[in-house]
Amino acid sequence: MGTSPVTANSVAFLCATACSYLLNTLWSFSSRLHHRTLGRFAGVSLLGLGLTMGISWSAQSLGASYWTGLACVVLMVPAFTYVAQRSWTHRK
Repeated sequence: MGTSPVTANSVAFLCATACSYLLNTLWSFSSRLHHRTLGRFAGVSLLGLGLTMGISWSAQSLGASYWTGLACVVLMVPAFTYVAQRSWTHRK
């Protein structure tokens, strides 16, 4: 579509976060949609993005392979975001 990778990734992140908020709130956590949870969800999602970038940068700086960095991201970020979403965003 003639857009830069940064723009495309930004739009993809926003779309994925919106879908993730809807599905996780209504299905995974059986909660109601609310502006407070939306803000918290977005905050945790941004922390997850930052953690992903930090892990990727660290792996690259240490000379680790792409696959090692990816494995660390896959093992750490979903666990972190799930615990944060459950204990802070959707606490009951």
